[in-house]
Amino acid sequence: MKFNIPDYLSNLDNQSFGKKILYLPETKSTNDDIWENFNNDHLIIITDNQTSGRGQRGSEWISQEFKSLTFSIGILDDNKNSKLISLKSAISIAKIINDLTGLNALIKWPNDILINNKKVAGILTESKIKNDKRIINIGIGINVNNELDELSNVGQPATSLMIESNNKFSREILLANLIKCIDSILYKNNIAIINDWNKLCAHKNTSITFHDYKNKLIKGKFVGIDKEGRAIIDINGKLSYYLNGELTL
Repeated sequence: MKFNIPDYLSNLDNQSFGKKILYLPETKSTNDDIWENFNNDHLIIITDNQTSGRGQRGSEWISQEFKSLTFSIGILDDNKNSKLISLKSAISIAKIINDLTGLNALIKWPNDILINNKKVAGILTESKIKNDKRIINIGIGINVNNELDELSNVGQPATSLMIESNNKFSREILLANLIKCIDSILYKNNIAIINDWNKLCAHKNTSITFHDYKNKLIKGKFVGIDKEGRAIIDINGKLSYYLNGELTL
């Protein structure tokens, strides 16, 4: 069933953030659509069928028509809400999944969402200058009502809310609650954001394998993140800090 905009708006309550939404039955990439259509303070673009979605580090994001929640949020960078925006989005997704489903969604650094160590959601954050203003573009994909065989070829352990709970969920209610949560967290104190993220971390104080931006292999214990969102890794008793890289549990 196609995404129902009136149902979504009715679950937004009376808040203004999130009401500027564009529905596209099919598109290549909602992130690309944000760049083409953004012209004000915020815009959400959602599709039922994204055909060329992309993830972190050039990977492909595969979604299923009518079953995945696939959308992008464009907001103005006012030097306040942009700080740690990927972490804020990840916290919001994990919290809303847990609140609505009773599941235990956790975050893999920096912003993958896992349930039982399988990926259920991902985030791609981009930014660029348009009309002399910096725009932040947050692409989000959540596996909602996907079936197991539909996730068998994604290249990594993956799951959906339906698989984990044996229940189907309204994408409209999920998006409305997620937008309200993101809106409430945008200006939250960064110290509180770091604390929230560390509480939801799937691998805090556990041994991990890490490839840094030079693809150097590192093994150590993941301690948490600092105020800049950098990964803190204990390597033989010495703390090292990484802003970019690929982490394997």
